[in-house]
Amino acid sequence: MLKGPDDDAAGVPVHHESLYFEGDLVILALGTPPILLRILRTTLRAHSEVFRDMFSLPANAQNGAEGTTDNNPISLPDDPDAFIYTLKLYHHTILEPPLPPPDFATAVGVFRVSSKYQFHNARDWALKALRSMWSPESPRWLSLLAGSTPGPIEDALKLIEAARETGSTEFLAPAFYLLCVFSDDSCALMGSTILSHSDVLSLLKGSQFLTKAWAVRYLDECLSSARSHYLKPHSVYGWIATSSRPKPNESKEWSKFVAQEATMESVVAVMDLSVELKSSEH
Repeated sequence: MLKGPDDDAAGVPVHHESLYFEGDLVILALGTPPILLRILRTTLRAHSEVFRDMFSLPANAQNGAEGTTDNNPISLPDDPDAFIYTLKLYHHTILEPPLPPPDFATAVGVFRVSSKYQFHNARDWALKALRSMWSPESPRWLSLLAGSTPGPIEDALKLIEAARETGSTEFLAPAFYLLCVFSDDSCALMGSTILSHSDVLSLLKGSQFLTKAWAVRYLDECLSSARSHYLKPHSVYGWIATSSRPKPNESKEWSKFVAQEATMESVVAVMDLSVELKSSEH
């Protein structure tokens, strides 16, 4: 980033290296210490309904009006990385190097910022990116279900938080379903500041239903095998009382079971999220 003469002083604002243009523009400040962006008003006005309304207010004719100098920028409380990436989506043809492909954190950050400020094109971009990661037909999401670690739980919680913040329900079902798959003890999530008490109850219902459905399926297979080998069925009945849900990746059959559409739809229905688990129309 470009720095001023006092760049070693703590908390001194620095100019963003590519989003600080010359001209009659508006200056925005994000983060601590502040990162200053100098952006064309016409760009913000053209692509954001919120900024369009903001700039329609009567301008302050006094020197040093908010947004006109580095010492008096328009301060925004948003995540700097997400906001900067959102703006770069509108400048990617003139900025170098090209934008890197988004990871989950970037996509969900842009989704929140673009929804808040009504950057509609950026929001469509973020939705497309998230659908490639978290839709029921996404290879990446299906691979998460078959994963060996519960790492995606944090991402699922962040996605639920973003969905609630933006008023979107599209990703609630995939996120809640993944929590059911990876957390057979949903009470462990009660300390989450993201989930409400009703959320935890829904997860508990879904988790218990998933475990019972798996037990029934496994018992049926055991009984079928016992009959084919002329074994007494009661020899496998004790499995229900002594076994627990297999850990992810310990059973290929478990991975197949949780990835089945019928399993997903049944669990989501039990949780009563008032949303459907289906791929979005593109």
